[in-house]
Amino acid sequence: MNKGSFTLADRQLLVVSDRDVRHPDAGGQERYLHQVARRWAGWGASVSWAVERAPGLPDVEPIDGVMVVRSGIRSWRQPSVLTQVARRAHAVVDATGYPRGSVLAGGRAPIVAVVTDPPPGPDDTRPSSLSALRRLSWYSAARAPRGADAIVTLSPAARHAVRRHARAHGPVFVVPPGTGPGATSGARSADPLIVIDTQLALDRRIDVFLRALAAVAGQLTDLTVEILGTGPELPRLRRMIADGALERVVSLPGRLPESERDRRLARA
Repeated sequence: MNKGSFTLADRQLLVVSDRDVRHPDAGGQERYLHQVARRWAGWGASVSWAVERAPGLPDVEPIDGVMVVRSGIRSWRQPSVLTQVARRAHAVVDATGYPRGSVLAGGRAPIVAVVTDPPPGPDDTRPSSLSALRRLSWYSAARAPRGADAIVTLSPAARHAVRRHARAHGPVFVVPPGTGPGATSGARSADPLIVIDTQLALDRRIDVFLRALAAVAGQLTDLTVEILGTGPELPRLRRMIADGALERVVSLPGRLPESERDRRLARA
């Protein structure tokens, strides 16, 4: 849909998440929300994005037509700006994993929950060393979206997980993240190249990918894999690469500037 055929004039929209696109720890979810929000602003909507405070960043900042309000969404006693924006909103998009948006809006505006990382179901196999806090986080996130008017996920598999494990009965839409304009321009690598851009966290299951890779790497002598990003799984993934004799195949360059990340993705 192009700008000329659609308008959100006079609509006030509120996005709620933990971080915005300029946060030092911003990742794929923040880039996803930023791209959606800036398009809404381009279609005439007044878009506010409420997030946690971040050191060195202003409390209020316009970014690409979106007003970012860093007021501390985790504080239940945080009144003023965030509450006022929520009361004026025609719709709330809540990407926190908790039903915070519906509380802020007082139940008057429709709530759309964005679930980028659906929690596992009871039949999902995870390492037994998971902390109780992590399991509680997954458990809470699985149930939070059920209070929303609609849910957005990024893939059919995620939609299935939300339906099955969160028992969501309302609308669940798939909105794939895709890439930004020009993000994949450039020459593709002449040799097989896989590039993964993600947070190195347990729920990304990079360990599953490495185990599968170890089984076939010997047959693909010219294959190269680059796993971008940082996170708590980095030490374990390094051990897996060493144990599987994958140092020739896999590199872990860390988190890269967007221009360099896009250049590598374009070559994949």
